[in-house]
Formats: sequence, C-alpha cells, structure tokens
Amino acid sequence: MRLLISSETRRVLFKQWTISRIPLAISVVWAVSVFAYTAPNERSPIILIREFFTALFFAMYFVTQYLRTAKDLRDSTSQGEIQTSLSEVRESINALRALATERKPTQDSKSGIPPENTTNDHVRWMIDEATRAVENGFVLAGLTQAGVAFEQAIRNAVANNHIDPGPRATPYHMLKALKQSEIYDPGTIAELLTVWNLRNQLVHLDSDAAAEIRNSPDLINYFRWAINLLDVPKKQS
Repeated sequence: MRLLISSETRRVLFKQWTISRIPLAISVVWAVSVFAYTAPNERSPIILIREFFTALFFAMYFVTQYLRTAKDLRDSTSQGEIQTSLSEVRESINALRALATERKPTQDSKSGIPPENTTNDHVRWMIDEATRAVENGFVLAGLTQAGVAFEQAIRNAVANNHIDPGPRATPYHMLKALKQSEIYDPGTIAELLTVWNLRNQLVHLDSDAAAEIRNSPDLINYFRWAINLLDVPKKQS
C-alpha cells in the first residue's frame, strides 16, 4: 500500500537522498575495506557498524561544508549580478523620457500624462501617497511605493479582463499575457514593460544609482502614466 505522504515531504526526502548517497557509498566501502583487512579472529559486526558510522560522520561533514561554501559563492555572485548600476538606471530613465515625445495628442499636453481614470481606490491611494512622498523629498521611497501601485494595477488589469496568466505568474508574465490578449496594443505593452524594468531596478540599486534616482523626482509621473494606461485599454478607446 502506497504511503500517504505529502509532495513536500517527498521532495525533502529525495533531496536528503541526493545529498547523502555519496557519503553513504563511501562509508560502506570504508567499513567493508576495514572489515576485510581485519584479522579473521577479530572480525565482528561491531567493527562494521563502528567504521561505517565513523566514515559517515566525516563524509557528511565535508559534504555539508562543500554545499555551504558553494551556496555562499552563489549568493555572493547573485548579489553582484542583482545590483543595478548607474549606467543601467540612466538607460532606463532615458528610455522613459524618450516616450514623452511619442505620446498621443489625447494626453495632457503639459505633462504627457493621461487624465486619471483608474477606478481602483487602493491603487489610486498608493500612487497618491507615493507622489506626496516624492514631493516631500523622499524620492526613492516614493518611487518604490509607486512601483508597488503599478504592480497592483497590472494584477487588476489581468483580473478585470478575465485573463489567466498561469500559475505563479510574475507581473512581467502578466504584461505578456495582456499583450497576447490584444486588449492593449503592442506599443502600449512595450511602454509598460519599460516602466516595469525601472520598477525592478529600484529595489536593487547600488549607491551611485540610488543617488541618480534621488535626483529624478519626475520619474513618479511615469508610474502614474503607466497606471492610467492600464486603466484605459487603447484597443477599447
């Protein structure tokens, strides 16, 4: 009869087996070798058991140290790759500002931002709070919250249009799903992805990039603009 264990328990046991099988094999070989070279009149099961567990202790210790060191190196490498540099931030800022010259005449001619149409009070509250934070000099904190509002707006757009982006879909994949649905035209999705790229960079800034962001309070306008684009699909306008 099949044992009733959860999938998580099975994954844990499989992982433990993957880690332990080489130390177990080494321990068996060591114990058998010692037993074989022991004088026949001195051989006993106790020798096998003692040598097996002694070898297993040292083998597991070295495997554990190896895995820990490998993880530390991976984490160190990932941290270096995750940090957003000044040049990357400037590239994103320039890409966003280039969009200002391409906005449609129906948008606000002064700011380039569409009239605020979003019907989600929570998203509107978050972006308004973010704007106030930026206006009060807390630029990085305000932009970070604007990124949260933008993410929620993406999720709302997917839900309101009854789109299934798949299990564990990220906002990036949700934007791709919106593009495939043809509710928004490809140009709009490309603009939204540009804003989403900046949002990702905001949470991984190095010190120089953070300073550049603090000197760019106007970036809040692009988050407001992106949220409004999501609220008024161009295909339906």
